[in-house]
This record gives sequence, structure tokens and C-alpha cells, in this order.
Amino acid sequence: MIEVLFYAAIFAVVSVLVINVIFLMAKTTKHIKAGRDLNSAAVVIMERMTREIKLADGIDILASSFGTSSGKLVLNSIDFETQESANISFYLTGTDLIVQKNSLAAEALNSPKIKVSSLIFRPVENSIKSKAVKMELEITAGSKTEKFYNSAILRRSY
Repeated sequence: MIEVLFYAAIFAVVSVLVINVIFLMAKTTKHIKAGRDLNSAAVVIMERMTREIKLADGIDILASSFGTSSGKLVLNSIDFETQESANISFYLTGTDLIVQKNSLAAEALNSPKIKVSSLIFRPVENSIKSKAVKMELEITAGSKTEKFYNSAILRRSY
């Protein structure tokens, strides 16, 4: 009888440990997936903003909003399909980072799983005539939040 109780106790302890390991693995997997989603979203967003900044002729200083968490960047550029001037805007609407070309339909750069909580632009002035923009992006996926930084030089400014 004592042997049965002893083995039942060992079985109960092992069962609890196995269940805890399963829950821990599920939590870790969720955390890893959130990190992967964050990194993927940051790469897509930063690449698009960097490409548009590099191709721009200039920055519309009056229409842009610098140094605030709900920043807005308006670029003076050229539409390479029509060779006409174009304005490209990046801004936050709620938790979505929006890109809009001229008055065309705006599109979100982030997926619905990704929330953008802060978008800060800072102009960079230097003694050379080149212009640059520093970008700071704070995004959240699930319970994980990270900040990403980048800067880009307007190629047509030097």
C-alpha cells in the first residue's frame, strides 16, 4: 500500500512538472513569435521610409512635424512613372503608420498585429549642404515593445 502511494506521489510530481514545462514552452514560443513579428515589421517600415527619403528632393518643413511622438514627415519627390512632382507623407493614425502619395489612398505600413506607438522624425542639418532625417519608431506586438532607429540622407540634397 505504501508503494502505491509513493509511486502515485512521484507520478503526480512528474505530471505537474511536465505540464509546467509545456506551458513555459508555449509562453516562450509566443514571446519569440512576437519578437520575430516586431523585427519583420520594423524592417519593412524602415526600408520603405529610408527608400523614400533617399529618393526625395527635399522636406516640406512647414507640413512636417518634428520631435513629437506622433511625428509627420512630408517629402517633396518625383513620381518616377509620370516624372511629375509628388508629395509623400508618413504619419500616425491611431496605432497605424500611414504612407500617402499626393492625394491617393493612404496605406498602412504595419500589419494589424503590430501597433505603432511612437514615430519621431528629426531633421539633421550640417555644414555641408546635405540634408538627412533621423527616425525613431516604437512598435508593439503582443506584450513586447521595442524601439528602432535609423537615419537617411536625401541623395538629391548633396
